Amino acid sequence: MELLKLNFSLFVANFSAEKKPFNTMERTGCPFGGVFQDARRRYPWFWTDITDGLNFQCFATTIFIYCASVAQVITFAGLIGDKTGNLIGMSETLMVTAGAGILFSLISGQPLIPIGPTGPLLVFDEILYQVRLKQTN
Repeated sequence: MELLKLNFSLFVANFSAEKKPFNTMERTGCPFGGVFQDARRRYPWFWTDITDGLNFQCFATTIFIYCASVAQVITFAGLIGDKTGNLIGMSETLMVTAGAGILFSLISGQPLIPIGPTGPLLVFDEILYQVRLKQTN
């Protein structure tokens, strides 16, 4: 474990050796250059960001957000199932919500934001289902 910490600190030292300050509003001239600059700037604190998240308060918050998200999905999935003749039900809504949550957390870096179906989505799905019924008749 000590060898891993030593290698990690030497790797961070290589990134920290560059004393040029980052200007977040300056264009880099290459695709995703700002993302790479931000990752390089945040890299020295990467290990502490992970270890700080391994405490009871973060665990309790994660469980709370999970329950809040699942409750919302179950509620709206039942309503969507009623409105669409069970063509879009609980399992489809849970799968899509889980996929959207994983994608959002990987891209945005904010994994604790609840993602799920809402009232406007319910109305949109109902309208699409009604249009489909009219087209098939």
